[in-house]
Amino acid sequence: MIPPRAVWEAVQEVRCVRDKSYLRWMPHVNLLYPFLEDDPSGETFADAAAIAADALKETAPFRCSLSAFAFFQHARSATVWLHPAECAGVDEEWARLNTGSASGDARDGDGNEDEPCDVASNSNALEPGPPACPPASRGLVKAQRNLEAAFPFADHLSTISQAGFVPHVSVGQWPDAVSASAAVANLHASWSPLEFDVDAVFLISRPSDGSGPFQVKARVPLGGGEPEVFNKEGDATRRDAEWYREPYAPRAPPLGARCLVPKPKRGRGARRGRGSAKKDKDEGA
Repeated sequence: MIPPRAVWEAVQEVRCVRDKSYLRWMPHVNLLYPFLEDDPSGETFADAAAIAADALKETAPFRCSLSAFAFFQHARSATVWLHPAECAGVDEEWARLNTGSASGDARDGDGNEDEPCDVASNSNALEPGPPACPPASRGLVKAQRNLEAAFPFADHLSTISQAGFVPHVSVGQWPDAVSASAAVANLHASWSPLEFDVDAVFLISRPSDGSGPFQVKARVPLGGGEPEVFNKEGDATRRDAEWYREPYAPRAPPLGARCLVPKPKRGRGARRGRGSAKKDKDEGA
């Protein structure tokens, strides 16, 4: 799920400094992982978009709010994220808690945004995952469940931990839980809730060599309707006026931004055996 570009500014203001994936990803909520390779002809994504459209025909468009922050704790870092929630407002329980966290270790040990976070169960959280207040967007949770039923091989986000699927928009990485908790409190103090309508989900991909940012390759409407596929050979239909047809070209990050720090090289053989899943994630999401 990609929020409309009209509400990106405040999210990008945080991401451009703290998110190491700022230059690769637009603001988003991952719904399926691992997904399919986006072949040059676009046929694979065209077929997947048709399956997804059928899976989402009973999922009505909904309104979503980004009003609360939380963080995932990893072995050597912590990821702060925005919580896609219902639009009923922040209730007294959330105000009392003020901050939210979910413990766990990312599989690579440093909270790599290119892979889902391993989120442990939170005993204080209500389904579908932390933070409990305000409640996670029910429309988003329903969409994810219906999509996963249609693509059962892509169940990593709902099975990685006891918490199940935890919808989130990552905004940056901090060294540890203490600094992440402080960041959550500071962000809450200055944040104005964002509300927007969700009427579609998107298939995105980037080149298999990892160059360039992810781009939208298909739009799948909620509640029925034909999907739009943008990279299929011979497809002359274009809707360049739509925000999701524009290439992701974020503004230049400031000096010292986390996304400008070179990614550390791994030792020979590190994470061997997981290359195919990684390749799938880079080429189609």
